[in-house]
Amino acid sequence: MSPHAPHDVPDPGAGRVGAAMAHGAAALAALDAIDVAAALDAGAAAMLVERLRAVHLAMRADDPRALRRKAGLLGRLFGRDLALQAEADALAARLGVLLRDADRAADALAAHVDGQRACLDRLEAALDALRRAAADHRPPVDDDDAVRLARERRLQHLLDVDAAHALGARQLALLHAQGLALLARYRNIRDVLVPAWRQRALGAGTVDGVAQAAAASAIEADIAAELAGMAATLDPRRPDRSADQETAA
Repeated sequence: MSPHAPHDVPDPGAGRVGAAMAHGAAALAALDAIDVAAALDAGAAAMLVERLRAVHLAMRADDPRALRRKAGLLGRLFGRDLALQAEADALAARLGVLLRDADRAADALAAHVDGQRACLDRLEAALDALRRAAADHRPPVDDDDAVRLARERRLQHLLDVDAAHALGARQLALLHAQGLALLARYRNIRDVLVPAWRQRALGAGTVDGVAQAAAASAIEADIAAELAGMAATLDPRRPDRSADQETAA
């Protein structure tokens, strides 16, 4: 068979089709290498809120009225207030440990938030590269039909991937902002409200003990409000039922 037979001649059109279908591969690979799912995990934020809820309940051990309000009318009928009192008493004996647990949870969330920022930076850079690849891939008018079709299909794929990852980037940016907001609320609780509460609680047995106890109760209510805000940040669709019960009680 002659080496110059027609079926042995490379088809330049096939090569152009292959090149068209491979366009943007580096940008796609960069996106695939980014672990967005791990960055979207809200476990660290939820853990901090749970740790602070334990601290808050411990602070209420000497305030049975607050625990009764927390249990609500129906809860009191079923002895929920007594169970809360027992739990609060047990937690109060470990308040120092609970605060250290909250500190560790805050450190973990801070590290996670830093990781989210780094992931978001990588994601935005990869999306920029993908968009440049898509912009460079518009079919020229002189392409033959096969190459033009390959280019159009590849371009649509790049645009679809861009849309999907852009949504993930928006979600990640929102979670990153929420994490920063949670940490700000934590610092207010830990650095301002808890020390103030301790000072007022220690003064409850002094001459102006009634006023000190009232001040401690007001600070504890501020902490409850901060926790409600943190819970709403985690899931704005779910109201804080315990706060609702206390208001209604």
